[in-house]
Amino acid sequence: MNWTATEAASRTEPWLIVLDDNPGDARLISEAISRSRPEVRIEILARSDVLLARLQDLENSPDATLPALLFVDVNVPPLSGHIVLSFLRTNERLGAVPSVVLSGALVEEDRQRFQASGASDVLAKPATFAELRHLVDLALDRFLPPS
Repeated sequence: MNWTATEAASRTEPWLIVLDDNPGDARLISEAISRSRPEVRIEILARSDVLLARLQDLENSPDATLPALLFVDVNVPPLSGHIVLSFLRTNERLGAVPSVVLSGALVEEDRQRFQASGASDVLAKPATFAELRHLVDLALDRFLPPS
């Protein structure tokens, strides 16, 4: 669900954004989040430029409640994941929002580059739902307040 800045400002429950252009992956990430934290609202976006516009909208609405966490697939067109992460980290208000990078293929150099771009954590997408759920649980426990 996409909210306007006014709607986001009125939200009291924690919410987060999942950026993934693969509908199956986005659904699995959302399901893993919902099983662990059913009270969390999830906004799924499939384009990096839409995420950037969404973040800019939130940035320009000082009363809007920011997402508590971002799960970002850095290979979502049309913008590089590094651009999205850099935008977050150069913005005073949005820079406080943790971002967890999820990528299908990671080497140590990638991990270091994503962290240098501002990722709070970098995770390789696992092969099974059980592994994904475990990684999502760890991220939620680390970055979201207890429910």
